[in-house]
Amino acid sequence: MNVILYCRVSTDEQADGCSLDVQEKRLKDYCSSNNYHVIDTYREEYSAKDYTLKRPKLKAIYEYCRKHRNEVDKILFLRWDRFTMTQ
Repeated sequence: MNVILYCRVSTDEQADGCSLDVQEKRLKDYCSSNNYHVIDTYREEYSAKDYTLKRPKLKAIYEYCRKHRNEVDKILFLRWDRFTMTQ
């Protein structure tokens, strides 16, 4: 199973111990225990406080998946709200 990891945090989550590093480690541990092959990890390095939902790394994931349609089986993230964006 080929997967891409997506990590993004808000300021509040960073304070609660859910930093980008923590998310990435949890996702990689999950992949390791389930024999998933991690193609790449995308990390949003900032908090979008203005609620515009601009997610350049998430857009990059979509573009990668379009170009490599049959190579990515899953995109993994810790919470559903990590996987939102606007056009």
